[in-house]
Amino acid sequence: MKKAKFFLGQHIVPLSPLVILAIALGVRVYGIRFGLPHIYHPDEAAIVGPVHLIVQTGDFNPHWFNWPSLYIYIQVFVYVARFLFGVSKGSYASLADVTLPGFYFWGRLVTALLGTFTVYVVYLIGRKMFDRETGLLAALFLALYFLHVKDSHYLTVDVPATFFVALSFFFSYLVLEKNETKHYILAGLIAGLAAATKYNAILVVIPLALAYVFRSLRDGVFGGKVWLGFFFAALGFFIGCPYSVLDLPTFLDGVAFDIYHYRMGHEGFEGSNNWLFYSRYLFREGVGPTLFPLTCGGVLLSFAKRREKDWLLLSFPLIYFVLLSTQKVNFVRNLLPILPFLAIFGAIFARRAATVILDQVKLARSLRIALIAIFLISVLTLPVVKALEFGYGCSQKSTRTLAAEWIEANIPKGSRIVIEDYAPPISGDFEVIGFRLQDHPLDFYAKEGFDYLVFSSGSYARFFKEPQKYPNQVEGYKKLFEKGILIKEFKADDRVEGFLSPTIKIFKVPKLNRG
Repeated sequence: MKKAKFFLGQHIVPLSPLVILAIALGVRVYGIRFGLPHIYHPDEAAIVGPVHLIVQTGDFNPHWFNWPSLYIYIQVFVYVARFLFGVSKGSYASLADVTLPGFYFWGRLVTALLGTFTVYVVYLIGRKMFDRETGLLAALFLALYFLHVKDSHYLTVDVPATFFVALSFFFSYLVLEKNETKHYILAGLIAGLAAATKYNAILVVIPLALAYVFRSLRDGVFGGKVWLGFFFAALGFFIGCPYSVLDLPTFLDGVAFDIYHYRMGHEGFEGSNNWLFYSRYLFREGVGPTLFPLTCGGVLLSFAKRREKDWLLLSFPLIYFVLLSTQKVNFVRNLLPILPFLAIFGAIFARRAATVILDQVKLARSLRIALIAIFLISVLTLPVVKALEFGYGCSQKSTRTLAAEWIEANIPKGSRIVIEDYAPPISGDFEVIGFRLQDHPLDFYAKEGFDYLVFSSGSYARFFKEPQKYPNQVEGYKKLFEKGILIKEFKADDRVEGFLSPTIKIFKVPKLNRG
């Protein structure tokens, strides 16, 4: 039987690589100015702080290695470009005039661009390993995966690391296909750059090693090219994180902190069955309920076919996911490096299913195209809506900003205010002190002479999601909520992450009855 052609890239004009990249970039920059001039993402300052010090002092040692330093160095170039642009526009006369909020937008834009470039790399992988239609579908899926869209808004390391992981894998596949020395060098070098962006990305050397083994078994010759790849992986890491050698004690302390942190736990982000937690997140939100089943189907197909390229494609995400699931801490952002592979698996299944169906049903070309369009609309509508809702939510004024404005307009000057993490950025003539609010009863705050308590669901909501795991924290909050005097509440914007626009509760502390 003559197989039906899968009319996609050839006959549906909007599904071209350039259009997909335009979609990817659009949803990644929509709302990217969120919060400014305030900085609401808790991790962005970990990049910007060292960047600012490097430019101001000329000392390229970040003196902080909880994350490696490559993205810090990339952002140094962005900072300098932003400074020179500001000088040309008359905004700055010297480095002393630089204000960081203006730099945050440029820095986030680089993350969005790297996220978009990752979509193109996935297209290249899908096209090279399978065919153009698979590449197009994989790129389209990753362009709309919510987790990738969301984190492409942030000046953090996860999306850049994912870009390097995908690019390194592309060259590892070329090792399997062509076995040329330059591909070992590029796969290894870029794997090192990936690890210099985020440590756990070093696992992308696994496909390189596997490609070498498969190719050597096929050719019957085991050479030394793989060691060349590993050497360049080490070189790439040194290029991106040179003070891992030049300041070894501080580097080791930073790595030790990360290992200890993930093993011992992070309050509110812990689990014992993290494989199930991550799987549920991918289904419900990260990939989405319409696209995740396609991914599962693609994984099963790859296991069933058991070709060299299937094992190569499975190697990194499978081992990475297993190791990630053994950790006590469960930050969903750590799933980002496997998303390019999930997109390809989803595309493999969609491509195969469409081909089988169209082989069985003889339809005119226009009807086949209509069926494909209906399928794409059905699986992509929810991801498109979620991505646009997130961008729109980011473009709105945060509840943290609204609460700060209300406090400054309505609370008496000189008041003593206690806040917790992810609270409003209160300025003006107030005494503002940070506390873990649930750690003390209301009488404590009254005795200490505090006037107001400001709560944020960015802090307390994590405990209420799992009250059996955190009974003391939940009980502490409940007592404060029951005994305090609620004077104003700003409801969370559920379209964005909890720390960006959380529920803010402002309580007045009752005066002690001294009678």
